Amino acid sequence: MLHLKTGGKTAPLPLKINLTKNERVMGNEINWPLEIVQETTIKIISRLLFGRKAEGDDFKFLVYNQREEIVYGVERLTIKNGEGEIKGIKNLIISDEYRLVLIKPFYLPRQTFLKINENDNQAVFGVLLPFDFNNDGQLSFRDLLWWLN
Repeated sequence: MLHLKTGGKTAPLPLKINLTKNERVMGNEINWPLEIVQETTIKIISRLLFGRKAEGDDFKFLVYNQREEIVYGVERLTIKNGEGEIKGIKNLIISDEYRLVLIKPFYLPRQTFLKINENDNQAVFGVLLPFDFNNDGQLSFRDLLWWLN
């Protein structure tokens, strides 16, 4: 694994990689053109039942990579008039597809997939359904029991 700290400069960066042992180069040098891009912004659009627009500051937002690892998350996301925006997202690879999950207490989680671009990233989630009565993230028989009590 290779970690680079690049700072705020956005530009192509020629990178040369080689393997060394006891300060001696072993093998061939690899030229790797690395392009540093700005942090990503994702606009979120969400609705409730009957065409109502989602509102609140109690949303949770998660981004999963293709190996199903959480690579980014926001614990308290505010959505007003059905829209929210997250700026300054780091560690997402341009042109890769990610699974995005939107969670609101007592609503079933919604997910969508998004191929990340340098700009104009918009995630449209399906209708949030208020059927998670016991707040466990799924619709089950226990929700019905909770609702009947």
